Amino acid sequence: MTAEGAVERYDFRTGTELSREPLSHLRTQCERLAAALSRVMQAYLDCPTDFGVGAVEAMSFDRYLGELPERALLGLVEMRSRLPGMWWQVDAEVGGTVLGRMLGGEPLEMDRPATALESAVLRRFVQELVDVWASSWPRLARWGPAASQVVADGAQLQAAIHAGEIIRVTFQAEVAQTAGRLALLLPVGTAQRLIAEDGAGDMARQAVDATQASRAATAITVPVAVLVHSGSIPLAEAMQLREGDVLPWASRWTTP
Repeated sequence: MTAEGAVERYDFRTGTELSREPLSHLRTQCERLAAALSRVMQAYLDCPTDFGVGAVEAMSFDRYLGELPERALLGLVEMRSRLPGMWWQVDAEVGGTVLGRMLGGEPLEMDRPATALESAVLRRFVQELVDVWASSWPRLARWGPAASQVVADGAQLQAAIHAGEIIRVTFQAEVAQTAGRLALLLPVGTAQRLIAEDGAGDMARQAVDATQASRAATAITVPVAVLVHSGSIPLAEAMQLREGDVLPWASRWTTP
């Protein structure tokens, strides 16, 4: 309720399926992706590029569709293992600059739907985004993510994607001195599988390391010495000793 007494709607479904820890893990992975994109895209697009993670948030799919810009470039990505696909949202400024660089010309004004050729070029760009991420996250690479198509509006996206809650990772991007945003969208089910399997892999590696350390420890040799007595006897007495003689401990022995 506002100060004026008016009632405002609140969507309690938003942000309920993933805790802070999984979201933090996903953010760490996306920060690695942003650093990799900054390096790789500079060579790929032959221009200065810089990427950084802005926000990682959970939201309902309906809310996302309601906030979607009128001119959106949406690159759909399919994965194996019957996982719900993810998609990339590229804003018009960055999309136009990317298209210009990849087509060998000036940045394009994307105030219209993309042509068939432009969609094909953008799909290749989305595949490059996915390949860079998969190269730094083996769990994702195992599912063979592949850019399938580029759609232009929420209606086409809704026909291709069936999701309830999603995770949106927003990237601040600068390509050839053009600033804009990219967003990576993952259905919660896909995000949960990625994070859970990645964590399980970490625990498995820790178990293997502990086993190897235990085996290495059992192979270590430890020197052992038992000192029963030490002392000295006159040289003349020692010269008379023969095999089998016994020297009893005696107080007359001197200790060096």
